[in-house]
Amino acid sequence: CRSVIAMKSKMKSDYYSEVKISAQDAASYLRLMFLSNHWTVHVDKIEKKIVTKLLELNDKKTIKNQHVLDLGMGPGRWSKFFLKAGFGKVTGLDIQPDMIVQAKKRIRNSNFRAIKADMMELPFKKSSFEKVFSFRSIKYVQNLDRVLAEIYRVLMPCGTFVVEFPNKSLLIQLASWILSVVPLRMKSVR
Repeated sequence: CRSVIAMKSKMKSDYYSEVKISAQDAASYLRLMFLSNHWTVHVDKIEKKIVTKLLELNDKKTIKNQHVLDLGMGPGRWSKFFLKAGFGKVTGLDIQPDMIVQAKKRIRNSNFRAIKADMMELPFKKSSFEKVFSFRSIKYVQNLDRVLAEIYRVLMPCGTFVVEFPNKSLLIQLASWILSVVPLRMKSVR
């Protein structure tokens, strides 16, 4: 009953998946991108409109009791959005300590928790979240199968995982993993 929603980014090449950058450079890039005027307001609005529809965020009665996990939250752009949308609890996770600091500075809300951790070892109990969200971060993981297994573990039955993927190779990996974990129910047609 768990669902996965995968969104293709508009990148025209796999350039970023081939470039090896240090964690410090990545954090500097993210800080510049999200905290400066370089981030396109138009793209931000479009993404938020799409995510609102995908996660059915207009149903305030339902989401006010739900807990969402924002994987690779960076400075907390999406976590802040989820709180404004009305989620009861939002947990942001990032491996970079400076991103945790930035998110805590931007988001002052008792329903928000920022945690420094690796996606390969999520520090949560089984079935902890109704929604798990990952934008612009899953492409950096070293072991996608392990990360997806962890997401599946912490996602509640009938929960939703929304992931943005930058290239076809990541989509193929994601689809292969889903097919290996989720039992297919086939009907015989005669």
